[in-house]
Amino acid sequence: LKDRELQAYYEATLDMFTDKGWKYLIEDLQQVEATVNTLEGVKTQTDVDYRRGQLDILRYVMARPQTLQAAYELLLEQDNDAAV
Repeated sequence: LKDRELQAYYEATLDMFTDKGWKYLIEDLQQVEATVNTLEGVKTQTDVDYRRGQLDILRYVMARPQTLQAAYELLLEQDNDAAV
């Protein structure tokens, strides 16, 4: 990438995803997801909406390695195309 700061961001973040601590975090979040992904104890539409928001955030964080990797590969591809 021509933007070295952006490249450093992607590389550092992708490197973080390989850390053992990240794997532990994902395991914890998967357990939380299992407890939140139920209608047990939900009484109102507000409760449903709150759970949906919790799940959205959990899934966003858990999918971050894949989405960031895909974005980085796309940027590299676009950068290579621009160089040709």
